[in-house]
Amino acid sequence: MALSRKNDSAAPLTYEEERARNRAKLRRKRKIRKMIVFAGFILVVLLVAVPVVVFNVMKVRTVSVRSYVPYTSQEIIDACPIRVGDNILFADYEKAEQVLEAKLPYMVNTKITRHLPSRITITADKATEKIALQPEGQNDCLILNENLKILKSSGEVPASATLIKAPAPVSAAGGEILSYKTEDETGKKETASDETADRKEKIPEYITQIIAELEDEGILSGIDYIDLTDLNDVRVVYEGRIMMKLGAAVNLAGKIELGAKVIAQESRISETEKGTIDLTIDKKAYFEPDKFDDGSVPEEETQTENPPEEEGGEKNEEENDYGSDYNENSYYDYDNEDDY
Repeated sequence: MALSRKNDSAAPLTYEEERARNRAKLRRKRKIRKMIVFAGFILVVLLVAVPVVVFNVMKVRTVSVRSYVPYTSQEIIDACPIRVGDNILFADYEKAEQVLEAKLPYMVNTKITRHLPSRITITADKATEKIALQPEGQNDCLILNENLKILKSSGEVPASATLIKAPAPVSAAGGEILSYKTEDETGKKETASDETADRKEKIPEYITQIIAELEDEGILSGIDYIDLTDLNDVRVVYEGRIMMKLGAAVNLAGKIELGAKVIAQESRISETEKGTIDLTIDKKAYFEPDKFDDGSVPEEETQTENPPEEEGGEKNEEENDYGSDYNENSYYDYDNEDDY
């Protein structure tokens, strides 16, 4: 039986079928063409409309202020570099916040928030008067916050501030950060070879260390003043009765920690006793009662002559170490590890 060959080719289309097929292709082409034209039109509209909206509609029209600083809302708005009419999308908010804090020093944690399409809000906290720095030879003080930003100059020490006596800084302008760095026109230090000047530049660092350690030890509120005028003889006065002599500006935090422990030992220093704690030797503390050594002689203190030595008497061994004013109750040694 012979096999028939299978016809794989499709049957030819009739005239009507071919015509319908061509009409369908033509409709699809027209539809695609219309879509392309419409998309192009939309693109052109967007290219024209977006810049118009961005540059003419998205503008700052309202500025509101929410803060607890000693400035009026109008003062803050006037100091803000972002003005009504500026573009709300392209304004430099970070720079504006920095400018505000520099022009109005009591503003801290400043934040400018935008609310589309046309409103911005300025918020800020009030700086805390943490430090009153009295430059050497001057009566007025520079009031600083905890970040050592200069808030203002004042003839009075705020109740919340700790008095610090120190050399005069490079600038006393409000809004600037306390600095002792001096540079010439080329940007180089004018006294780069001067070791004293290099140490002087670290005064802000010393202040931060001392304040932080006094707070940690819980005695900052009792501090009368800190003297940094001589960086080889740093001193801290507590409650007007205890002078802590820290010596050179080295390991200040450790010296203050040890001095605070000496003060806390009521068995050795009463709450009313006056004297000087010598902390100039690392990891050692010596307390000398009835001697408030602030570099001046108290009015009530009078000079007394040392009694003559008895004939044939020998000098006390401790007298050779501490001088003729030494007696067995003059110095306390706190260098034992259990004491600090």
